Amino acid sequence: PVLIPMVREATQFSFMVRPTSDLYILSASLLDFLVPNRLHTFFRPDSFTWPGNQLAPISERTISMGYIPLLLVLVAVWRWRPPIRFWLVAAFFFLLLAMGPRLHLGNITEANLPTTMSSSTTEWTPFAFLNRIVPFMRISRSVSRYALMVQLCVAVLAGIGLATLLRQRRALTGWLTSSAVLLLLLGEYW
Repeated sequence: PVLIPMVREATQFSFMVRPTSDLYILSASLLDFLVPNRLHTFFRPDSFTWPGNQLAPISERTISMGYIPLLLVLVAVWRWRPPIRFWLVAAFFFLLLAMGPRLHLGNITEANLPTTMSSSTTEWTPFAFLNRIVPFMRISRSVSRYALMVQLCVAVLAGIGLATLLRQRRALTGWLTSSAVLLLLLGEYW
């Protein structure tokens, strides 16, 4: 009920189209996914200046994957079970979308913004390509929100990695391993 009228409006009118600079300002850097959460109790306010996107509001830069889930993803990849292929491809695809019209590995600063104002981009990233060919993609505002799908895929992969670890444990050591991982996750996302 919301999507269809929105797509219809986006294909007929341009009032919802954001300036291209917003696509750069509100996109993610690879480092935004890899640094600890900027809102972690122990690290703020110093964490607000950590490497990554330096232009977006702090709420758009809290997309850290977490080191424990990434380690569990590595366990899943190391054991390579068939279901992980889909989740790896999906995580990579949405990671590329969250990075917006230009892939940034480090900081995103004012120097990275386009100098001309237009409603489309000439880059060739997956997001930029989709932005050009899918009319309603032009109304995207906060490109980094595709990170939510990356986090979902990483969560599923981390679950597969933990299941792989637990499959080789006895009941007591499996319970201890699960408890330790849970405590580490709670500490990491505090």
